[in-house]
Amino acid sequence: MNNIGLEDEDLETLSQIGFSKLKEIDISGNNINDISCLKDINMLNVEHLKINNNLISSLNAFTEINSPKLEILELQKNKFKSIGPLLKSEFPSLKLLRIEDNDLEKS
Repeated sequence: MNNIGLEDEDLETLSQIGFSKLKEIDISGNNINDISCLKDINMLNVEHLKINNNLISSLNAFTEINSPKLEILELQKNKFKSIGPLLKSEFPSLKLLRIEDNDLEKS
């Protein structure tokens, strides 16, 4: 199995699950408000992570997520106010970041 889709399942968190061979994870359309649950998941081979359309407002937990192959990160339709330089340093392979439809403050 290379992909898992848990979209629109009304999830609030993820338990410790081993996704060591997965390349794509889709947890969009849930009620997740804290991505710290992702730090306990083996995401070493994940290339595409969809967590759009949730209730996430902070990227702080991304510092604890080990996903060096992540190329596409979809964060649209969440509750973000700002996106800092954090993502590029945490995910060196990142090629596409989707952040539209958030409440981003203009600086």
